[in-house]
Amino acid sequence: MLFNSYEFLFCFFPVVLILYYLLGQLKQNAPRQIMLIAASLVFYGWLNPSYVFIIISSILVNYAVMLLLFRDFSDTVRKCILTGGIVFNVLLIGYFKYYDFFISNLNTLFKTDFALKYIALPLGISFYTFQQIGFIVDAYRKTSEKYPPLDYALFVTFFPQLVAGPIVKHSEIIPQFRDAKSRRLNIDNLMNGFLLISFGLAKKVLLADTLALEVNWYWSNMEAASSADAWLAVIMYTLEIYFDFSGYCDMASGIASCMNIKLPINFNKPYIATSIVDFWSRWHMTLTRFLREYIYFPLGGNRKGRLRTCLNIMIVFLISGLWHGANWTFVLWGALHGLLNVFERLTGRFRERIPRIITGAFTFVFVNLTWVLFRAPSLSAAFDTYKKLTGSDFTVNSFMLMNYYLIDFKFLDRTVFSSDPYLYNMLFILIIGLLMALVPKPVNRPEEKKPVTLCIAGVLLVWSVLSLSIGGTFIYFNF
Repeated sequence: MLFNSYEFLFCFFPVVLILYYLLGQLKQNAPRQIMLIAASLVFYGWLNPSYVFIIISSILVNYAVMLLLFRDFSDTVRKCILTGGIVFNVLLIGYFKYYDFFISNLNTLFKTDFALKYIALPLGISFYTFQQIGFIVDAYRKTSEKYPPLDYALFVTFFPQLVAGPIVKHSEIIPQFRDAKSRRLNIDNLMNGFLLISFGLAKKVLLADTLALEVNWYWSNMEAASSADAWLAVIMYTLEIYFDFSGYCDMASGIASCMNIKLPINFNKPYIATSIVDFWSRWHMTLTRFLREYIYFPLGGNRKGRLRTCLNIMIVFLISGLWHGANWTFVLWGALHGLLNVFERLTGRFRERIPRIITGAFTFVFVNLTWVLFRAPSLSAAFDTYKKLTGSDFTVNSFMLMNYYLIDFKFLDRTVFSSDPYLYNMLFILIIGLLMALVPKPVNRPEEKKPVTLCIAGVLLVWSVLSLSIGGTFIYFNF
């Protein structure tokens, strides 16, 4: 089920919210937990009920691993149990996400003819698999408690963050489910949730989906596209993926806030970063936290010399690239981010002398150009796009421009400016997106509940709901 759908906004979520507070009046917490787990499974299996069996199997195995890790076994046995649990999770995600990728590369390399299975990727498997790996590692380290089955199942399935994050830790969400305060309606939290849902939905529907019109046109018509079309597609995808993913996370936080649950922040103005290290401290922050705590630190972090530190960084970013998708484009994307991260680490003192506006501009351009790999269907398509970016054809395709028409712009002097109103509309959307992404103040998380803010949120919510028909799935559903 999609956040940006009528059935979710006007049926599923209102019903769940009402039941949440009605069951919260009971002395026992179990009925409310069971309702949330059941609702989350309905949410998850809405488009494909078979996904429910996959996530339930994953929960049962990981919970069993947790129980074994709390038994009085020797360290060697416990390490074997942890290894088995991690292998299970890696194989689970590997089968669904990487089987065809592995087989196709095997066929190419050894001239074999193994059949591909074209396996459908279950929604959110990358997210809840990482979340559960972190949990069993904490159980092995004895930094978690032995949670009851309902607590653990709700931790994994909680629908606001189930399919696209943020990646939460047990210690920051399970205590909130147990807190008696979460059972009582809190107007401040409800209002904050309304604001986040409204702004998040607007970022997805009004900005991301509108920017996607040019992006999708370009990748479907590369041969007919000009250099100007390529540059517009690159910049617009940079904005699209930010507004799409951060819009989802805003909505997830808002939905959780309506139930008095606080989710960790996942974005903090990443495009104003002045280095790639700074970028990854602002972009998909919970993924960065997971990679740091459960991969980088166990590899040794920066404690084993400069060469080992650089190697650990590259391993982390290659894993990050593969986590995002089964394609060599993602591997190269992760490698480039890793190499720049290593370069910044090795040249830290020199870089401190460079004005921040220059390092910030370089980082923004680098992120823009590497997003090409993230969006391209293949390495050859990505390299063709890079070639187009160096071209000299700066005419914008008229068929692409016809996707954009909001304002007539009759007030402009057509004898001085272009007479094409579609171009003005596209540039208007692009400028709005750039301002929202690059203005330092986090406009997507208003803290003051002033009447004007509520009115703006209400207008954006209505506008977004009326525009739902043009929307699509969230980008990170694919990962």
